[in-house]
Amino acid sequence: GAVVWSRILGAVDDTQYVHALALGADGSAIVAGERQAAGESRLVLVKLNAAGDVLWSQEHGGPGRSIGYAVAIDGDGFMVTGLRELAGQERLWMLRANADGSEDWSLDYALGGPFNAGRALLPRAGGWAVLGGGDKDLWLLGLDPTGDQDWSQRYGDGGWDQGFCLTAMPAGGYLLGGVLETGALGRQLVLVRTDGAGNQSWLASFGDTGADEARALFPHGAGALVAGVTDADSAGGADIWLMGVDATGNAMSY
Repeated sequence: GAVVWSRILGAVDDTQYVHALALGADGSAIVAGERQAAGESRLVLVKLNAAGDVLWSQEHGGPGRSIGYAVAIDGDGFMVTGLRELAGQERLWMLRANADGSEDWSLDYALGGPFNAGRALLPRAGGWAVLGGGDKDLWLLGLDPTGDQDWSQRYGDGGWDQGFCLTAMPAGGYLLGGVLETGALGRQLVLVRTDGAGNQSWLASFGDTGADEARALFPHGAGALVAGVTDADSAGGADIWLMGVDATGNAMSY
């Protein structure tokens, strides 16, 4: 539990956020996030060695808002997903960076509406699976290695629905987690089970009135463990919510 090293990144007069981190086989780390300044934001990538020393820092995007929400190692480079604002519309953004953090390629996608963003990504056979939100739905994309769409699937009921976390399941396919806006019950934690092409097997929602959402997923047996947030039983604040579900999305008792 002892601190090995600690680093503060960024200039003192800017606001910066880390949203994601990926570890290399050599102990290095790639950090993705954003730097806010003058009413705009830039996607920031920073690479640190195993001792925590900064090897390089790169910024991408602009003008407007550009944010990196998830990052993964991709051969000798990195894959990042997040959002990029273009002509007043926030679009789901994929950026492939070279080993030095410079841009290899970038593509943006939108389902419609002003708000689209990528929140999680996983390698898959023949490319990447990317989860986020588009046109107020959970949105799962299957992309090839150069960012072209193999397939696109959306889930939700027309409220403010967003995907935040994604995991591959041992039996195949994916489990998605996020938030589902349900009207009278408010914002509920939602889980969606899909096959390998994103076709929905089941959708399950949990929570009482208030705001509940899934933020992390971990396969567990035939089901999964879910970490999220709820304000259903909180006296004026939000609480951590941990739960387990079986293979068909039923909450488990422990």
